[in-house]
Amino acid sequence: VYKRLSGGGESRLHGQSSIGVGGHMNDVIGANSVNEVLRVNAQRELEEEVGLLEANSQNLEYIGFINDDTNDVGKVHIGVVFKIKVNSNDIEVRETDTLKIQWLEKERIDNYDEFETWSALILKDL
Repeated sequence: VYKRLSGGGESRLHGQSSIGVGGHMNDVIGANSVNEVLRVNAQRELEEEVGLLEANSQNLEYIGFINDDTNDVGKVHIGVVFKIKVNSNDIEVRETDTLKIQWLEKERIDNYDEFETWSALILKDL
């Protein structure tokens, strides 16, 4: 779980918790499929935000998309959901003004009110 701090670009999410990293998609020159574009962008965000190297993220599994028009952020974004199992030693906060990480077992999360809606939807469905 990480808390979105005031240094993050999307001010509407400051102070909320999340279970995923993310950012905007970029073109991937030479990509052969949409899946490759999604995977390359997900890997870039994992490395930028939490320092997860490509060698440690080979088990990235595509789950699906999230479209949630119930709030202002969701009305202008669509989410791509991947699942990944990581070793906590491979994770470091790269954007210390943006993120604060706390490792929690899913069973210890009993209130989704502090989470951004995408994370709350995923947690409820796990």
